Amino acid sequence: MPSVTLTPDGAGNACLTVDGTSVATVSIGANGNVGVMLPSPDTTDVYVTRDMTDSLTNKGSGIDASATHITGRKAKRPDIAIPIEDGIPVSPSPGAFPLIGQDDYLYDVMFGMRERKHMAIFGDTGCGKTASIEWLTALLNWNLVIVSITPGSNEDSFIGTQLPAAHEVTGAPTVEWVDRMIASAVRMSHDRPTVLLIDEINRIRDVNEYASLMPLLDGTARLTLATGETIDKGDLVLVATANPPQEYVGTNELDPAFENRLPWTPSITYPAFADEALALLSRVPSLDASVAKRMAEVVSKIRKAGEITHPVGFRTLLMWAEAMVSGCYTWSESAERALVAKFPDDERQPVRNILAMWNVDEAGLPVA
Repeated sequence: MPSVTLTPDGAGNACLTVDGTSVATVSIGANGNVGVMLPSPDTTDVYVTRDMTDSLTNKGSGIDASATHITGRKAKRPDIAIPIEDGIPVSPSPGAFPLIGQDDYLYDVMFGMRERKHMAIFGDTGCGKTASIEWLTALLNWNLVIVSITPGSNEDSFIGTQLPAAHEVTGAPTVEWVDRMIASAVRMSHDRPTVLLIDEINRIRDVNEYASLMPLLDGTARLTLATGETIDKGDLVLVATANPPQEYVGTNELDPAFENRLPWTPSITYPAFADEALALLSRVPSLDASVAKRMAEVVSKIRKAGEITHPVGFRTLLMWAEAMVSGCYTWSESAERALVAKFPDDERQPVRNILAMWNVDEAGLPVA
């Protein structure tokens, strides 16, 4: 049997050792959350770890300004280190909160980013597909260009178009080319690593809408515009997110030829409810920890209920929590507005039945 000890370090944490070797630092936050911080061998590295309060740590202290890499870490696998870019991106990421309980998935995405492999990420709504890319590109200081597919999307709206203009000398009517987001992203990739994120790509209805993207993703590695101009691909990674087509209205199967050009396919699902409760507390720290756990359990049961098919993502859980801590609504009132109202009429009563499985007072606190 190995010898395991937990020794206070004098800084409010405890050092976990196995057979005399330090393996982690354990901390307990003011809200009772337990953080586990793995030691990093280099102070310039930032690790994606199993820290319950902030999945990104540098010796437990957050992101160090001197960090040169972020590194994905997975048990019994080699680290995946990606350099952080200097300077200011032309199209910076909006950033996002760290994903808690999604370590294996983040490791997979970081592999794809390091190897510059185009990716298709499949997963339910609100489980962190887009947020993970926003977070990682913000940490890496890469460009991020997001294209959101809608029923009316076409090449003019997401690649570029020709618009009426006046000749700069004669003033005669003419046309000029205007880049949309995809053409802009390809140009940006010549100067800095760039992620082109096509959100909900399987909402594209016409397979011909993929045609201009195909050469960008294969050996040709270039985008041809309607004007005949070609733009060679620089340091570009295309990431396409998609909801499972069999479960979501308005989604379609990806064209096989297009999907074949997205060789790396990380998959993500909702985290365990305990991790989702921790993620909720990280976003709404004033929420009572027992209430956060109860909310996450409710949502977990809804997702598993056979008679309920409408998806419920983290954004819904977050709105419920924010309404609760506002003091303006009780448990039942906030649940009705933020959660139950999201479901079609025939699924609302099953949702209410799940909510009624726990005894709570009007504030949502456990009843003794």
